[in-house]
Amino acid sequence: MENFNDKKRGVMNVLLDIERRFGTDVPVSMVDILLMIPMNKPIPVQKIRQMSTLTEAGVSRVLATLNAHNLKHRRQLDKLIEIYVDDTDRRYRNVKLTRLGKDLIYSVMRHLENV
Repeated sequence: MENFNDKKRGVMNVLLDIERRFGTDVPVSMVDILLMIPMNKPIPVQKIRQMSTLTEAGVSRVLATLNAHNLKHRRQLDKLIEIYVDDTDRRYRNVKLTRLGKDLIYSVMRHLENV
């Protein structure tokens, strides 16, 4: 049971760290999508849409917020991802983490290292 409580405390610390960085109104789905993006390679937007429980529009809104573009009426975040057109098929877009996005993930995951 002690291991369970340690894990629970680690997850709580991750969420509290994210709350401190971005405020209390950051949806869990935003964190979820950020964690879906591999650390060292891009992922197609289509794959994120398949993995997420959000609608296509919901995924697009989260990605736009994480990409820090078109934010006139949305929350302001530093650019955590880059979205770009696929080189082999220009109909598709890919997503990759920025240095800041990787640093954020490493930072919050440190709370789970000793669990």
